[in-house]
Amino acid sequence: MKNIRVLAFLLISIVSLRCLGGPSTSFTVNGIVYELLSETTVAVTYEEGYNQNTNSWSTTNYKGVTEVNIPSTVTYGGQTYTVTTIGKYAFRNCADLVSVIIPSTVTSIQYQAFYQSNKLKDITVPSSVASVGEQAFECTSWLQSQPDGIVYAGSAAYIYKGNIPNDRIVLRDGTKSVSPYCFYNRANITEVTMPNTVKYIGTNAFYGCTGLTSIELPNSIKKLPDWVFYGCSGLVSVTLPSALTSIGNCAFLSCTSLTSVTIPNSVTSIGGSAFSGCRELRTLTLPTGITEIQYNTFAGCKNLLTVTIPNNVITIQSEAFNRSNIESLFIPNSVTTVGENVFNGCYIKSLTFPNSITSIGQYAFSANIDVIYCNFKTPPTINYATFNTTTNANTILIVPAGSEQTYRDNPYWGRFVNIQENEDMHGDDDIHYNYGDVFGDMNCDGVVDGIDLNILIQLILGKYVPEEK
Repeated sequence: MKNIRVLAFLLISIVSLRCLGGPSTSFTVNGIVYELLSETTVAVTYEEGYNQNTNSWSTTNYKGVTEVNIPSTVTYGGQTYTVTTIGKYAFRNCADLVSVIIPSTVTSIQYQAFYQSNKLKDITVPSSVASVGEQAFECTSWLQSQPDGIVYAGSAAYIYKGNIPNDRIVLRDGTKSVSPYCFYNRANITEVTMPNTVKYIGTNAFYGCTGLTSIELPNSIKKLPDWVFYGCSGLVSVTLPSALTSIGNCAFLSCTSLTSVTIPNSVTSIGGSAFSGCRELRTLTLPTGITEIQYNTFAGCKNLLTVTIPNNVITIQSEAFNRSNIESLFIPNSVTTVGENVFNGCYIKSLTFPNSITSIGQYAFSANIDVIYCNFKTPPTINYATFNTTTNANTILIVPAGSEQTYRDNPYWGRFVNIQENEDMHGDDDIHYNYGDVFGDMNCDGVVDGIDLNILIQLILGKYVPEEK
C-alpha cells in the first residue's frame, strides 16, 4: 500500500511538472529544428547526438542534407512563429550542405552557425541580417570564394579577407554591425569610418590594430563590448557616442598612446581593466551615472594627473587605480567600500579622504601621498594596513582645528608622524577641501556657508556689489 502511494505521488509530480513547464522549447518541422525565443518567434537550431565511432557529440538532424530553404514562418501546435535567428552551431559540420536560403525575417546569425560546413557555397543572406557572430561562416566554400576586402553578410561587416591595400577603412552605407574579430590584428589600419547605421560592434573587433590612431564612433552605438580596442597602441584619441551606456571589460586595455577620452554621462557601467595600461591618459572625468569603479579599471595609467569621481560612486574595487599617478584626488562621501590595493603604488599630491567608508581593503592607500585632507573631527574608519609605513612617516595629515589629539589617539591614524591642524577646516558638515575651487564658494574663501548664500541671493536680485580689495 505504501509503495502504491509513493508511485502515485511520483506520477502526480511528473504530470504537474509537465503542466507547469508548458510546451517543449524546441520542435521539428519538415526536417528543420526550431527553438522558441518568445511567444511569436523562433530560432533555427539543431539536435545533438552521440557518435560512438568518434566518441563525440555532433549534429544529427542535417546529416546528408544538401539544400536547406528556411521558411519565414513555421506553424507548430496550432501556433505560427516568425523565424528571426539562425542559432549558434545550427549547421556546424554539415559535411554535405551546399545551399542555404535565409528568409528576410532573419535578423541574427549566431556563433559558428555554419562553421566547417566545407561544401557550403551558395547562401543567400538578406539585408535584414543585422548581426553575425564569430566564425559563423568560417571554413565554408562561400567565404573562400569572396573577394578580398570587407566581407559583408547581410548588413553586417563580417570579416576582412586578404591583405588590406591601404590604411583607411570605410564601411559602406547601411552597415548595421561590425562582427567579432572583424579587423583582428590588422596592424596597418590607421583610420576607420562608420556610418550612423552601425548599432553594434562585436568583441575583439579592432583587437591589435596597432596602427589605428583615432576613431569616431557613431552615436547609434549604445554599448562597447569586451576587448574591442585591446592593444591599439597607436590610438591617441577616441570620440565616444553621446548615448553610450556601457564600456566592456578590457575595452581599451593597453592603448598605450591614448591621451584623452571623454566618457559621456549616459554611461552607467565601465568594465574591469577597461583603461588599464593607458599610460599616456592624463585627465579623467567619470560619468555621473556610475556607482562602481571596477577591478583594475585604470591601473597602470602612469600619467593620469586628474581624476574626478562623481558623487554617485559607492564602491571602488580592488586595484582600480593601482600604479597610477594622480595629482589631486577627492573621494566623495558617497563611497562606502574601497577594495584592496586600489591606489597601491600611486603618487598622489593631494588626497581628500571621506568619512563614509565602512569597508576598506588592505593597502588600499599604500601610496606616496604628499598631503591628506581629512575634514572630520571624528577620524574616519580605516584599518592597520590602509596606509603603508612610508605614508605614515612622510605624508602630512591635515585635520580640523582642535582635533589633532583625537587623531593621534586613534590606533591607526595616530601612526602618522606629521599631523597638522588647519584653522579654516571646521570639520564634519563644513565643506572645505583646501585645494582648487569649491562649488558654491561665492566669495572664494574655501568655505561654503551663509555668506555665500547671501551673495547668491543678492546676485539673483541684482543687488550684489563686490567688495573692493
